[in-house]
Amino acid sequence: MKKQKISGKSVALYQLEDEHIKPYLKLFSPTVQELLHVKDSASEERYLRGTLQENNVHFYVVSDSSTDLIIGSIEIRKPGYRSQLYCWLHEQFWGTGKFYEAMQLASQDYFQKTDERSIAARVDIDNKRSYYALKKVGFIEAGKAAGPHGLQYEMVLIKK
Repeated sequence: MKKQKISGKSVALYQLEDEHIKPYLKLFSPTVQELLHVKDSASEERYLRGTLQENNVHFYVVSDSSTDLIIGSIEIRKPGYRSQLYCWLHEQFWGTGKFYEAMQLASQDYFQKTDERSIAARVDIDNKRSYYALKKVGFIEAGKAAGPHGLQYEMVLIKK
């Protein structure tokens, strides 16, 4: 049973639960794995199960409202992490506005449930699609820094 549903026009967000893991992994494509520097689905499954046990992150499973099929995720960790925000959307939904809507819903929910005033993100320099998607949501560039896979943009979303 899904504990929480945050509904938008074209997407809905759910809190990560065990029932989401298998459908999540089916959509976790090789393209997304490459962009996120994930070795394989097995390591992602271990990560998801560990996240369920830790229960210390705001982990939103993104689904398409018309089909209720999982199409991505948004994870916001506690401040202090190198990057609080980890997110992906299956490539068949890139450019559809679904990421924008999902980030709007997730950030509103996060800011309502916490005392935090910002969300930090890092984006690989060569990942222009993610950079511009976060800019559209309202993230501002705060600098550049070395990351585990090369230079990254440091970005921040400030609570309004």
